[in-house]
Amino acid sequence: MNNLSEKMDTIEMKVKQLASRLDRAQKERDKYLEENNKLRRELSKYSNKTNDLENKLEKTTLALEEKKEDDPEHSKKLRKEIEQYIKDIDKCIDRLKNS
Repeated sequence: MNNLSEKMDTIEMKVKQLASRLDRAQKERDKYLEENNKLRRELSKYSNKTNDLENKLEKTTLALEEKKEDDPEHSKKLRKEIEQYIKDIDKCIDRLKNS
């Protein structure tokens, strides 16, 4: 009878250990799911920003082509804007790569 009691105690201890491991694994999974969702939101935000910057770049490029011959000062200004947009896009791409 004592031997059976010891086996039951051993089984009970192992079940408690498994339950504890399961609880830790579920908490870790929840943490990773939360982090994954956060990273997805950031990725979406940076993707949207990149798309916006690409659209601005396209519009500015078209405007530059239209004004290129008419106004050299305006062309210089637009070129600076384009350069800034390119830098912003590069920053977004770097952030996306590092996320």
